Amino acid sequence: MKKQLKVIMAGTTVFWGASIFNDPVQAIVFEKVPTTQTSSEKEHEDFSIYQDKTESKDVDGNLTTVGEIAEDQNKHNVLGVAGMFHIFLKETNISADTNGNVATKTYHSGNEFGTRGKIHNLTATKDVNYIEKIEDIGANAFRAQDQTVVVGKDSDNVQKQGNQVFVNGKRLDHLHAKDLRKEDEIHLGHKYIDIDREFKKLELNSNSFARNKQSEGMQVNFNDMNNRYIDVSNAKKDEFNNIYVDLDAQYLMAPQPITIKGISEKKRHQRLLLILEIVMRN
Repeated sequence: MKKQLKVIMAGTTVFWGASIFNDPVQAIVFEKVPTTQTSSEKEHEDFSIYQDKTESKDVDGNLTTVGEIAEDQNKHNVLGVAGMFHIFLKETNISADTNGNVATKTYHSGNEFGTRGKIHNLTATKDVNYIEKIEDIGANAFRAQDQTVVVGKDSDNVQKQGNQVFVNGKRLDHLHAKDLRKEDEIHLGHKYIDIDREFKKLELNSNSFARNKQSEGMQVNFNDMNNRYIDVSNAKKDEFNNIYVDLDAQYLMAPQPITIKGISEKKRHQRLLLILEIVMRN
């Protein structure tokens, strides 16, 4: 029996409640819900990420704070604060070296992750990670050169000893004590990010975006498997500056890359949304 499931992808990171992708691609499973959900003043009081004064640089190289970047993402990124992370999940297991940062409720296992090299990161020089609960983690986790790590207030198995960090008595080779905080240290009694609430917002927004058809002027060419591309140069944007691409999810499962042409680094808050059609067979 076939089951069809639509998924929204935006940006360069992928999200699942339960992921079928091994690589960090952001995809959001959505359910049918009546309307989109926007941010509120109460949310800003509840989430301590907005109060985070940790200094960083934005994508333009300007000195700012993690909290200010989170504010900007919440206002202008369809993914909200989830768009600050390569992996944004409720439950996380990492089976391969992942060049990106993580936000998750529970980190079950996995050895290596952290943004390195010239990989795009919205917080530029500062790699931000949030793990509410760590069950087990490898010694090579948090491999970014400059990073800040926030764990849940009840993470008693995460300990500082001098300038070193230990989880379940095991030392983490790349994380220094000065770069680790519990969420209560930022805003007492508040979660750094309420991931359940963020996923509800993502589901609501996904349902709204999925109603849109592919933008006029879009070129999708997969005739040459070694030169697959999506060209949005002449695509017609909607009133919110969004561009929509309808895509069969099977094309993402192939090992060959897909090049997206026509997106300018000089244009801020430009959104490309891939509306994926996934067929699952029992």
